[in-house]
Amino acid sequence: MAKRVLFVDDDKYMRTVAELLLKREGYEVRTAASAEEALEILKREIPDVIVSDVVMPGMNGYELCRRVREDPRMAEVPFIFLSAKSELEDRTQGLDIGADDYIAKPFQPQELLAKLRVTFKRLEIYRRQKEELGLSEGKGVPSVLVVDDEPFWVKILTRQLERAGFRVEAASDGREALKVLERFRPDLILSDVLMPHMDGMEFRRRLLEDPRFSDIPFVFLTARSGEEDALEGLALGADDYISKAISPQVVAQKVRAVWRRIE
Repeated sequence: MAKRVLFVDDDKYMRTVAELLLKREGYEVRTAASAEEALEILKREIPDVIVSDVVMPGMNGYELCRRVREDPRMAEVPFIFLSAKSELEDRTQGLDIGADDYIAKPFQPQELLAKLRVTFKRLEIYRRQKEELGLSEGKGVPSVLVVDDEPFWVKILTRQLERAGFRVEAASDGREALKVLERFRPDLILSDVLMPHMDGMEFRRRLLEDPRFSDIPFVFLTARSGEEDALEGLALGADDYISKAISPQVVAQKVRAVWRRIE
């Protein structure tokens, strides 16, 4: 069955080119000239992915993405921004409200096609992961406590972990995480190292001293890439050490691999 793409752009030429390109690649395509028109289409049918411009008359792409994410029917539909706004702040804003990717104009047709291929491949991976984790059989959803002081990173990582089939709770540092653990026992803890108040190493030491939490699988997530740092974390009994240099999607895959290994 052909994958369905909703392409939203106020530029008629862009809509025409995108429709021809995507149909040639075997996609089923719907186009909209505004966010308002896109919402009307979404009332009738849910696409497999939404590609939207940011700057449009009336409602902009950011607000469209917010509306999509607020609708339970579309909360997990991949959303890709396509825009001439390429500054880091603009990209951050788009990802922060729930977008999955961002393509800057002008772009090459092959870039759009590659982004769509990767998006659909990722969805298929997540679907298989959920089946392997037993979610399709009604088993309990595995849970992760993410401990990190970067709100933007936490939001993006949380979204990827939830798509991979995990329930996620978050804390901004080790001290807050200890409070969270009093009411919520996760199946795995994913913690940054460099944090205010209580860093990841001290947080790990506190867990080892408490028999209630010492056996919870623990993974360090950090921008520190030195071998000594990794060895220090592993010496504290961590199950793995993941670099922040990789994408949140890859981090989610690694967490899933650790979970399968220790399950």
